[in-house]
Amino acid sequence: VSQSRYAVSTTDQSSPSWSIRSSNTRQLSTLWPALRIPFLGLTRVPEAERDYLAIHKAFQESNRLLGILDAVLSKQSYCSGSNFHLGDIALTLCVKRWYMLSDQYPDKTGPRAELHHIARWYDQICKSTQLTKAVE
Repeated sequence: VSQSRYAVSTTDQSSPSWSIRSSNTRQLSTLWPALRIPFLGLTRVPEAERDYLAIHKAFQESNRLLGILDAVLSKQSYCSGSNFHLGDIALTLCVKRWYMLSDQYPDKTGPRAELHHIARWYDQICKSTQLTKAVE
């Protein structure tokens, strides 16, 4: 997997890592394509035109991808290590949307994965920055 194109690189199956690349690369190349379908499908597409099967499938793929991040966050405080960086901002925005979609449309997205390390990381960012208030 090319690190310049994808956020997740795997040197071996037991050790996924999130590369330190631009936030746009990370957000747009790995997580955002999956999360984009339910986000736009449920918030921008008229109800009569929504593809609920695609929305459900893509949200569940978001769960899988965020599971990789959750494993990384089990070993470190932030996405790229022990300090808050730009990549955390892009992923915080994705996680905020992921939470919102499952809270507002649980019957359309299916279950949200229980990702305790993401919850800790997200709460830490919400408490220590003004990021989530800035994007409301």
